[in-house]
Amino acid sequence: MADLFVTFQRFAQLQDASETLRVLERNDIPYEVEQVSHMMDSIFTFNRLGNRIIVKVPQSRFLEAREQIENICEIYFTGVPEGHPLLQSTVEELEEVMVSADEWSPMDVVIARHLLRQQGMETEPEVWANRRKQRLSSMRKPQQIQSHWKRLGYLGILFAGIPTMLIGAAFAFTRKVDPEGKLYYVYDEEARKLGFFLFLLGGATLGILGLSYVWMSLGKL
Repeated sequence: MADLFVTFQRFAQLQDASETLRVLERNDIPYEVEQVSHMMDSIFTFNRLGNRIIVKVPQSRFLEAREQIENICEIYFTGVPEGHPLLQSTVEELEEVMVSADEWSPMDVVIARHLLRQQGMETEPEVWANRRKQRLSSMRKPQQIQSHWKRLGYLGILFAGIPTMLIGAAFAFTRKVDPEGKLYYVYDEEARKLGFFLFLLGGATLGILGLSYVWMSLGKL
């Protein structure tokens, strides 16, 4: 069974990803590069930062890739750049960077670790690992559908069923990649079942309207 490729990092431009790609190549880690249109990326992934280049790696080697990137950053680290935003961070904020390392660049994580050391906060890797596991458990907890989305899903039938299909698909099929590179469903089983029903309902409505239009068109011939 082929290994699933999952999103590893996002970049604004292809040239910004060059160093990451070199590290992956040096460590024989396969990768894929995708370019996502700005409009589609904003709509379906809620990405507002303009990061349109996606680098993907095999799910089984996600953590290895992350570790290799951080190791390179540690090797080339020469000090915290003047004016770096993390210089103004509190100890609690720096610890949050360490715990949510996937939301920060590898170099930011290295800088946060360095700043914590400067303040005498040398923490064993196992401590960060345990806190990250707790965060993972919270992230993977499936969400429920809010009532107003249910109402909008059914009301979408009034607009040829297209909104109903889109809302249903979002709840039924939306998955995310956690910091360990594993895919998980965003919504709970009840929400996914309702989403699949809305998807079929919207599709059926659109299909019936389409057939009705064809039938009436043929009747005019």
